[in-house]
Amino acid sequence: MNTHRLVVDENTIKEDFKLEPNHQLFRQLTRITRDKGALRHDDQIDALAIAANYWVERMDRDQTLSYQQHKDELINKDLERFMEHTVGRQPKRDRFI
Repeated sequence: MNTHRLVVDENTIKEDFKLEPNHQLFRQLTRITRDKGALRHDDQIDALAIAANYWVERMDRDQTLSYQQHKDELINKDLERFMEHTVGRQPKRDRFI
């Protein structure tokens, strides 16, 4: 929330205002402070925090995995070129063509 990077669909906001006031996410967000007990109910904020944390971890994991796969592909290509030039051997996938 401090980095202002949360995007919310307009329909989600409209549906939120139909809930009981103490259980509205946006009401909770506008009334939260650092003081203990500032909110009677913080269930919606807790749920949002859990969901946001899940997606942050998921997206970070996918990015790391994608980077590693790309790096492995580049290393394999370099190894194939090295073997072709030093040993004179064709890469396995091109031998039967």
